[in-house]
Amino acid sequence: PVRSTTDGIVTKRGKNRLGGKVIGIQGPGAWHYYAHLKKFAGAKLYDKVKAGEVIGYVGKTGNAKKTPAHLHYGVYTTHGGAVNPYPLIDQAR
Repeated sequence: PVRSTTDGIVTKRGKNRLGGKVIGIQGPGAWHYYAHLKKFAGAKLYDKVKAGEVIGYVGKTGNAKKTPAHLHYGVYTTHGGAVNPYPLIDQAR
């Protein structure tokens, strides 16, 4: 399962050429992008989600068809663009 890393609103849910099945969630101060999903979970476009809620399942859609299943995860701030998400992960959990 892929779980939302933030409380927020689903602002994108669908497909694109590179990411395949994708979900975008607008959280406080940042937009979170999840790509290459095998399938979506229950959250629909404009639904509110909570951090930890299952939003989809790891896959290899889009340009990842010939790779092992994985998640492409990106965080984009409103002022600074893309940021490295690794330092944002709570290592104690």
